[in-house]
Amino acid sequence: MAEKVIKKNNINTNRILKRSFIAVAALVLALFVFWYFTLFNLGPHQPLIWIAVLLLAVSALAVLLAKKKASEAKQVVWPLALLIVGALLIVIPCGPLTSVGLYQHQINPEEVQFEQAVEPFDSKNVQTLDKTAAQSLGDRTFGTIGAEQISQYSVSDLYTQQVYQGQLVRVTPAEYNGFFTSLSGNGTPGYIIVNVVTGESRFVKVEGGLKYVPSAVFSKDLYRHVRFSHPFDILSTERFEIDEQGNPYWIYTTYKAYGAAGRAAVPNGVITVNAVSGEVNKYGLTDAPAWIDQIYTAGEIISEYRNYGKYQKGVINSFTTKKGVLSTTDDYSYLMQDGQLYMYTGVTSASNDESNVGFIYVNLHTQKCSYISCVGAEEYSAKDAAEGAVQEKGYTSVFPTLVNVSGRPTYFLSLKDKTGLIKAYAFVDVVDYTKVKVTESEKGVRKALDNYLELVNGTVTGNSEREITVMQISAYEINGYSYFYITDENDQYYKANITVSDLLPFVKTGQKLTVTFAEDTYPFVITEIRQ
Repeated sequence: MAEKVIKKNNINTNRILKRSFIAVAALVLALFVFWYFTLFNLGPHQPLIWIAVLLLAVSALAVLLAKKKASEAKQVVWPLALLIVGALLIVIPCGPLTSVGLYQHQINPEEVQFEQAVEPFDSKNVQTLDKTAAQSLGDRTFGTIGAEQISQYSVSDLYTQQVYQGQLVRVTPAEYNGFFTSLSGNGTPGYIIVNVVTGESRFVKVEGGLKYVPSAVFSKDLYRHVRFSHPFDILSTERFEIDEQGNPYWIYTTYKAYGAAGRAAVPNGVITVNAVSGEVNKYGLTDAPAWIDQIYTAGEIISEYRNYGKYQKGVINSFTTKKGVLSTTDDYSYLMQDGQLYMYTGVTSASNDESNVGFIYVNLHTQKCSYISCVGAEEYSAKDAAEGAVQEKGYTSVFPTLVNVSGRPTYFLSLKDKTGLIKAYAFVDVVDYTKVKVTESEKGVRKALDNYLELVNGTVTGNSEREITVMQISAYEINGYSYFYITDENDQYYKANITVSDLLPFVKTGQKLTVTFAEDTYPFVITEIRQ
């Protein structure tokens, strides 16, 4: 009888063990399928990893307990408890209170003189088209490749900024236009390159096609392809760049994590993926190919500098007296120096008023950060000044770039009409943003610079004279100064400061005036009025 009971118990135990093993195997398979589709990193700072470990541990515990008596269960429970505690300690979030030194030194600005950090203005080194304008041109260019291809492919909205063969450009790849199109695996036809200085846009056909793109499926899916090669790395979002020979690549920055999910992650390498062959290479920060322009992204630099500015004098100071606490303005711009890509943004105090206390220039390949101490108008004041100078046109300004005009800190920016086309260029003095000069884009950046230099040097003179009939006159106050805008019978626009003539407030529609004006400015700047 006792033997039958023992035999029955063994059968039940074996049954439980078999079911437990099946359950664990099913859990492992489910975890793999979940990872295949989510592709999260498998590093030790990934919370999902520890959740999976705990699930497997609990499952394993169930199997072990099925084989042990209740009195022996403690031998299994205690190691499991230690595993849970260890997992929680590893994934405790890393924040400023526990890692203030890390936040203070994510970026290390070096204070330099303005003329040391910023090269003299060269129109070839400064973009006139922002991303929106470049995207508009690129999308139009893609529309010329043929109706059949347009139906199968679309244009990515990446438009990555880079320096290509000594020119500032934005590049973006063609993507599959839907799931079924991507099943062919033949690759997308090529990429678009837009010169953001001249506005030239062209489509580059790539032999063999771009097989590894975000819109591909299965093994050709870009992120899956990279993740299978580097399952433990924390990866940035992808960036599309081309080398000096025009070969297309995908770029990922890798990070060393501190705290849960790499909350305080620090760049430690870069991965390149050949978009045609799928070849994957990993480099350290110092030995990455020179043609890669954005190892560090502008958004990442802004986040790092804000951490530096906030915690440089300690965590407690950052939310009490806030002495010396700095931040950046909300946007940024790109430019080229020494053949490399730089990002620029303004630095403001904690009060976040309408002035900057300085600027930073950062090399996006090396992260070298130059801080320029210079009190002046912040970028949005410069935008308002430029837009106000031609407000009758309704132009909108792109985010300005800080440039060096004869040793003078100056904002350079483009003005767009409602269709997104660049219609004018403006220079605005940083220290005195009432000194603003707007010139029609068709006259070129060089002429716009000459007009600005005439203004700041006090040499703007009227070089033309004509009699006009006033069809419309409007008065505006810009930065504390009264200006009058006049439209004549030929739809020409004129601008006059109140100091030009005391008669301006009394000019009426239909009145004839003889005006002397600077023909190289637009609107034409009136320097003298006679009745």
